[in-house]
Amino acid sequence: MAKIEKFVNFNLTIIMKKLVSAMAIFVIGFMIFTGQKTIDNPVWNTPVTTAWDVSIPYSPYLPLDRNISVKQGLYYMYSPSGVFAVAPSFRPYPTTATQSEIHAYIHPMLQGTIMVGWNSYGPSFYGTGFGLTTNTGVNWTGNNTLPGLATNSGDPSVAVYPDGKIFMNAIGSSYSQQVITWSTNNGTSWSPYVVAGQNQSGSTADKNHLGIDDKTTSPYYGNLYIGWTDFSMSGYPAKITRSSNGGVNWTTQQVTAPISGHFSQGINIHTGPNGEVYFVCATNISGSPYTEDYIGFGKSTNGGANWTVNESAIDVNGIRGNLKTSGIRVNSFPWMAVDKTGGTYNGNIYVTWAQKNLAPAGSDPDICFAKSTNGGTNWSTPVRVNNDPLNNGRDQWFSNICVDAYGGINIIFYDSRNPTTNDSAEVYVGRSIDGGATWENIKVSDHRFRPAPISGLAGGYQGDYIGIATGNNKVWPFWADNYSGVYQTWTAPIDLGPSINHTPLSNTEQTSGTRAINSTIITAGSSIDPTKTKLFYTKTTNFTDSVLMTNTSGNNWTANITLTGAGTYKYYLKTADMLGRVATSPAGAPSVYHSFIASPDTIKPVITHTALGNTPKVNWPATVSAVVTDNIGIDSVWVRWYKNNPSNGIKHFKLLNTGGDNFAAAFNSDTSQVAINDIIYYKIFAQDAGSNHKKDSTAQYNFSIINQATITIGNGTTSCGWPYYTFYMDSRTQMLYLGSEINIPTGGYITNIGFNVISAASQTMNGFKIKMKNTTASSISAFETTGMITSYDGTY
Repeated sequence: MAKIEKFVNFNLTIIMKKLVSAMAIFVIGFMIFTGQKTIDNPVWNTPVTTAWDVSIPYSPYLPLDRNISVKQGLYYMYSPSGVFAVAPSFRPYPTTATQSEIHAYIHPMLQGTIMVGWNSYGPSFYGTGFGLTTNTGVNWTGNNTLPGLATNSGDPSVAVYPDGKIFMNAIGSSYSQQVITWSTNNGTSWSPYVVAGQNQSGSTADKNHLGIDDKTTSPYYGNLYIGWTDFSMSGYPAKITRSSNGGVNWTTQQVTAPISGHFSQGINIHTGPNGEVYFVCATNISGSPYTEDYIGFGKSTNGGANWTVNESAIDVNGIRGNLKTSGIRVNSFPWMAVDKTGGTYNGNIYVTWAQKNLAPAGSDPDICFAKSTNGGTNWSTPVRVNNDPLNNGRDQWFSNICVDAYGGINIIFYDSRNPTTNDSAEVYVGRSIDGGATWENIKVSDHRFRPAPISGLAGGYQGDYIGIATGNNKVWPFWADNYSGVYQTWTAPIDLGPSINHTPLSNTEQTSGTRAINSTIITAGSSIDPTKTKLFYTKTTNFTDSVLMTNTSGNNWTANITLTGAGTYKYYLKTADMLGRVATSPAGAPSVYHSFIASPDTIKPVITHTALGNTPKVNWPATVSAVVTDNIGIDSVWVRWYKNNPSNGIKHFKLLNTGGDNFAAAFNSDTSQVAINDIIYYKIFAQDAGSNHKKDSTAQYNFSIINQATITIGNGTTSCGWPYYTFYMDSRTQMLYLGSEINIPTGGYITNIGFNVISAASQTMNGFKIKMKNTTASSISAFETTGMITSYDGTY
């Protein structure tokens, strides 16, 4: 499926039937006449009409108590990833000024120190506000404005050296500069700002991010990196400026050269365990609505002096535009984290973003995740982080990510899954302890709010990102909402406890002896108490038997269930760490539990299969797929089939396991062995792995070989700016398809052509025409104007 400038995604669909002659090559032309529309601006930092009045006296911040909202006391969530204690939601720095675009960083050594920055709007002032705690959130200090930055244009980004030096980066007051200030005394005073980067000319230096090499063993320890988009340059590239002397001096270079029809925006910078520097950014379509088309990735192994860049590292379909009836503006700028724990996933690079209409996302915005285990050379197939039902019409947006000290991946995002209507939202954190393969979702906000634009700022603006940080066995999500009546920064720390990974035992024919229970138990800042790490099991209603588990090595624990005859065995695992934090497997035990049946096998396999429809000869051999389940397990699955009559010979082929309970394989035949109107008869058989090898089969199915095919051109990985443009009053596009691409057999002809439109601008296209013709040309360099036949003329 080829993506068309994100205005349209399409498949070329061609239906063939018998005709006199074959079409080897044809040209399709599009002509569109539509009204010109107003478009948005690719630059998202829009100047406000008021700025911070520097005549307002700056007074030292005062300690503030927690501003508790709704929930009193901790909320405990039991999940396969562990037991989480979620604190009540509160505002670190309550004020009447609006707060948005939150970024947070935790002191690498003194992890009770947390620095949070945000856009602060008075409306008599506009700039960077902040909140700070030095005792793990018990008390907070802060201010509406940060004096070291003076007048500035927002987009705060914060980082902390291991020695406690706090840095704050923002867009300068002139909009074309990146500025930075720092504090060496926990925010009591701040240095005068330094201009760290400058645009080529006066346009906005937008969507910046500050990265820091805080790994003391890195050869580039202490380096600072700031990235942004230079909207004064052609193509809107990303730039990175770096400092190796604590922010005093800076060296700037352009790091992206956006692919044709695209620009770079939303850069995010992190460092690896050995001083590697990475960045990701959105590669946006250059025309409205400026949808994020790819995620670009850059890497430096020499402290930012040189970069290797892939502008299209991950294929995405972003959500840039407006959401909900209130029309808040949203984006799919990517956020990144790198595992520097030294553990199992050390060095992994993780990226998260929001997208829709491209797997694994559905038709509404979903949070996606991908990873690289080889320094960004290759990227995994994206997975969906939010676990609400797919295509349920609910929105998830603005994700951010961090990796905790135990290798857990934590992603914050806004979420509308629970409210009765889709006009409200809550905040969730997705957590994975297996390198991003599976995800648990934790609701962290204790209240709902109705997202709405902040009055006095850019159209639809309620902030463009939210934050998350981790330290001291806690995960700190930070977001902005208007629950208090004005947009404010909120948080609700998550206390991480131990977690148990265990693959449940399957059914067995063994009824005596023992069965081993193996698991891995992940700690969270406190060692496991071996006296409280047990296996509980029973063959009756109550859990009467328990045995201590043995720590065989590392995080591996084991124990045995003693089998006392046939029956259903129930069991669960339970552990606690030295801080008394408890985890069970499964979550919620003993109310829920694992179970297996121990008994001689008498149950046949169950085969679920959707019968094949008539198949074009050009698509032969067809593929048979089935879902096959059994209480013991599957030994083999196969197909028995023949053509027209058993006397023509009966054939067999094995279905291969493609994952889980899924089996599939193609017929063991080719096109020379079938003819139009042949009838294929087939039946699926399955045999289980029990000692009695119980067997079953489906009913017999049949389908015909036909002389008609649907041909799809494009695989969904090529971005292009056609065929539909709605911005201009008129436009036209011609496309040449070769006979080798269409692959119509002799005697075939085209009866239908269609495009699978996934997303399109809302404008009605008047005078929309599709014209076609045959040609012997193998390429076209100018518009064909003669011999075209109009296939469609109307509106779209």
